[in-house]
Amino acid sequence: MDIFSLLIGVFTVVFGCFTLFARRGKNRDMLKKLTAMRERYGNKTGSLIHTLFYSILPIACGLLIITVSFSRSLR
Repeated sequence: MDIFSLLIGVFTVVFGCFTLFARRGKNRDMLKKLTAMRERYGNKTGSLIHTLFYSILPIACGLLIITVSFSRSLR
């Protein structure tokens, strides 16, 4: 198992989960890019782009990296 790849995968999953749960909290000032995207693209489209690129995509990539790291250790 490649520990470096595993750590990168875990970090990206944690980052994606953090941004996902930070959006639901009352302190949305932490997510400055969300505010900027809403101003530039509109409320609905900006939120969609932010959710996709800062939550869903990092979680999916992190899980993929973790899966590949474990599959290499089984060889």
